[in-house]
Amino acid sequence: MIFALVTLIASLGLAPADAVTLAFDVRDVALEDAPLFTGDDARARTAMLLAVWAVRESAGQADAIGDSGAACGPMQLHAHARGGVTCAEMARDRQVGLRAGLAWMREMRDVCGGSVVRGLRAFASGTCAGSKRARDLVDHRCRLSGAC
Repeated sequence: MIFALVTLIASLGLAPADAVTLAFDVRDVALEDAPLFTGDDARARTAMLLAVWAVRESAGQADAIGDSGAACGPMQLHAHARGGVTCAEMARDRQVGLRAGLAWMREMRDVCGGSVVRGLRAFASGTCAGSKRARDLVDHRCRLSGAC
């Protein structure tokens, strides 16, 4: 799994050393937390999607701040999506932010009737149907990851 993750992350533009450290963090989270997908390859697919999402949201940076200070961490989560995790906690440990992001993805999947794609649209836009921009974003990230 590590080789595939490093290859994917590096192809998205991260420096090799950064790609390696992010790959290990993503792998650990994907192996230890409940996966987003089902099936035999659920954890690998979860890891690939999580890697793409983190790179595209924050270049994998634990201490990233966005949306004029409203979002933080590697997954750029707003307060309602953090599950009680603070920005400071995410800034200290990237895996904390990845875990919070994965938990929010699973929650949105469940809210959206079990559909991963609709859940990701909700992650991106706040609604299961998603805006045109959210649908395009999710479609692109799913293609990049090969996960959905």
